[in-house]
Amino acid sequence: MYPVVIEGPNPRTEILITTLSHRELEDAYNLHGGKTGAHLKGVPEIDGTHLVVIAETADGVRLVGAVRGARTLEGRFLEMKKALDNAVLLLRNPHAPVAEIAADSVAVAELPTHNPLSQDYDPPLVFAQNPDCAGHMASITKLMTAMVMLDHISDLDELVEVQESNLRRGTGNFLQVGDVASYRDLLHAMLLPSSNTAAHVIARCVGRKVLLEEQRLA
Repeated sequence: MYPVVIEGPNPRTEILITTLSHRELEDAYNLHGGKTGAHLKGVPEIDGTHLVVIAETADGVRLVGAVRGARTLEGRFLEMKKALDNAVLLLRNPHAPVAEIAADSVAVAELPTHNPLSQDYDPPLVFAQNPDCAGHMASITKLMTAMVMLDHISDLDELVEVQESNLRRGTGNFLQVGDVASYRDLLHAMLLPSSNTAAHVIARCVGRKVLLEEQRLA
């Protein structure tokens, strides 16, 4: 549960509640974080569902896994567990037989314990299946939006305004034209209910800051 404080012509507080969980995956691994996504061709047809997680085994091995194009919403969690299980097996025995994953592509890497978020370290894949298969990333791309924002915004309490050009359909659709919110709250809105509007507000404002900085340095 996270409160988003909105200022502007319609001040209010929106309570974000995320109940997304999967018992089988969570019983097997300690999940440090994750993001879901789904590429919808039409309603209710689903072209593919995605999941990225940072997971840790009982003995302290930390893995990052990505499943793209699982067949069902439930399937992305089940296929992620199989992918993580495969990676654990291969870490113990590189020649161990592994299960096939019912998804377009999957990749699992072992994160270093010294600094798992270091951009200077490219961890090798422990397990992969069609890792170079191209496809729609859907809301998983919001992780990159968040990373760029955190690289360029030092004050997460800085306020920005929602413009009409930012409005998008989809989940977490509570933002309106004229709403004013902090980067911190927009980040939560983008990652918890996966608000497309919040993502576009961040992209617009951070993108402008990046361009202005590049012009200043040119």
